[in-house]
Amino acid sequence: MAQIISLSEYKTAKNILGTEYDAQLSLIIGMANDYIENYCHRKFGAAEYTERNEGIVDEFGRHIFSAKNTPVISVQSIDMHYIGVPAAYAVPVSQLDIMNSEGYIYYCAPFQQGYVLRDEYEMEGYYYDITYSGGATVPPAVQLAAITMVSNNFEYLNRTSSMTSSGVQVGTKELASITIGDYSESYKNTAVGDKNGTMLTQTVKDLLAPYVTMGQSW
Repeated sequence: MAQIISLSEYKTAKNILGTEYDAQLSLIIGMANDYIENYCHRKFGAAEYTERNEGIVDEFGRHIFSAKNTPVISVQSIDMHYIGVPAAYAVPVSQLDIMNSEGYIYYCAPFQQGYVLRDEYEMEGYYYDITYSGGATVPPAVQLAAITMVSNNFEYLNRTSSMTSSGVQVGTKELASITIGDYSESYKNTAVGDKNGTMLTQTVKDLLAPYVTMGQSW
């Protein structure tokens, strides 16, 4: 699971001193962290990663590999798997051209002697397993998105139809609607207990937009 924002970081950002809601906030924070990684199709933070992606060969015959967690610091291994060929091809990592910030790795050298690949198998395409060190500290915009998402969902899950006056409950009525940030929801009956879920507002989407990985499958 991602550690985009921790409970202590969230409470500091929101200036929360008490511990009454720690259990609920921890649960929501965990779900928000995981949701953001899946939404962006990538992981955040510097670590060693292993991914499996579909292979690409460009018009110049270069094999192109991708890594989602930029910048790419180093590549430990790449194993290419051609459909119909039982043995994987271990790419010599010393012969890779790594585009660190872009997350692309090029292999231009011919296959090593002893590895024979018939044309019909090469045309079928390949996939590869890549292990590399990459990633960086979580961008502030992503942390802000996580804080906003946790706040929105905490407020949403704790909504109530209670009427209060000076902090004292004086009665209840039907909850007609709720508005949180740029999200709004209306009710036509009093059965609000089953209206719940993860809320992803446009504000959160805008904060995450620059960090959504496109192209290769997750």
